[in-house]
Amino acid sequence: MNIGKRVLIIRKDTLNISQEQFGKPIGLSKSAVSKIEKGIHGLPDSNIISICREYNVNEEWLRNGTGEMFKVDQYNIDFLFGKYGANLNVSQKILLAMILRMDEPLKKAADEFIKELCELRDQF
Repeated sequence: MNIGKRVLIIRKDTLNISQEQFGKPIGLSKSAVSKIEKGIHGLPDSNIISICREYNVNEEWLRNGTGEMFKVDQYNIDFLFGKYGANLNVSQKILLAMILRMDEPLKKAADEFIKELCELRDQF
């Protein structure tokens, strides 16, 4: 998988935002993001650094596809709580912190569990 595909995964599959929303905080136009995702344009170091900083992406994953997609440390958890914490209760904050610390296999298992819960809910 190339770097453009990884940008697409971050933007669409993980953050679920438009190309315009993704590009604006890092100084890229919608068309520039589109060209990067399609592999038409490369991603200069300055844009890589901006993406990693703005979206908490692990630079090694973005460049090479190795390691975890996102950086997780206490600073980043505190940042998220500072940004979104006013809208979360204590239980939601704990859940968010736990999710951020999960490795990929555990995240996939949790995702499957939540999907099953949603299917069960729809039966009632």
